[in-house]
Amino acid sequence: MPNTIIVPEVFADAVNAEMGVKLRAGNIATDYTDLLEDITTYGNKVHFPVIDRINDAAVIEKGVAIVPNEVNMTDAEAEIKQVGASVRIYDKDSIQVKGHLKDSMAKQLGESLAKAVDADLVGAIRSEAVYKDDTLTDLTQADIETAFDVFGDDIDNDTFAGILINSRLRKKFMAMDAFTDGTKTNAVYGNGVVMHGCIGLWNGTIPVYVSNNGTYNDGKALLAIAKKDALGIVWQRVPSVEEEREAKLRATDIVADELYATKLVHTDGVSVLEITI
Repeated sequence: MPNTIIVPEVFADAVNAEMGVKLRAGNIATDYTDLLEDITTYGNKVHFPVIDRINDAAVIEKGVAIVPNEVNMTDAEAEIKQVGASVRIYDKDSIQVKGHLKDSMAKQLGESLAKAVDADLVGAIRSEAVYKDDTLTDLTQADIETAFDVFGDDIDNDTFAGILINSRLRKKFMAMDAFTDGTKTNAVYGNGVVMHGCIGLWNGTIPVYVSNNGTYNDGKALLAIAKKDALGIVWQRVPSVEEEREAKLRATDIVADELYATKLVHTDGVSVLEITI
């Protein structure tokens, strides 16, 4: 039997694809990798540039020059993390199940890596979000609308990346007419049909994702409403895969790892509810 069980480059693509399918919090995060120079080459920390808001427009007075705003940036620092997972394939199993085993391995490794990334993204939300309410013991439509109110008049649907909820809150959404009643103008056909962790669209366009990766803590289930670009992720290295032969065990270990950093780039860009369940 040949020692090589997989083609690392091809298998890495499969793991990466499976990881993408299983990312939930990752769906409301922005990939900042291409915006940061040389991030794939070196460094233990990432610096997300955050451009500060300029002053509001003022009344122009005759003979008085407009004072230009200076562009200032705040440094948001995040540490690069390395996570990995491994699976052992015994020769006997590899011979018996062949391709099916490889597909199963790619799926499980992808899921394992995705959970690590999601948990870190949720951790950034929990620890850094400015807008939080952890006093609720139930979840209603009014509570969700109040969570939207923290954004003031900046509430155009297309400015939101999505809503992330723990699975314990799914049935609360399914019980809301505003989410499932097709006669409501803000409900859409298909809500409640789960596709890649998305249970439907709030207000017709804002996706609602279900994830249990880090979204339940100390008896509280999390709901997070995220603006686009508020939550960030940088890949210093996407999942890579290597084989390690364990000849005495008549087995081969498949090892996958990745390097990334997560950050709540705009701390006022997420509204968080934590509901005691």
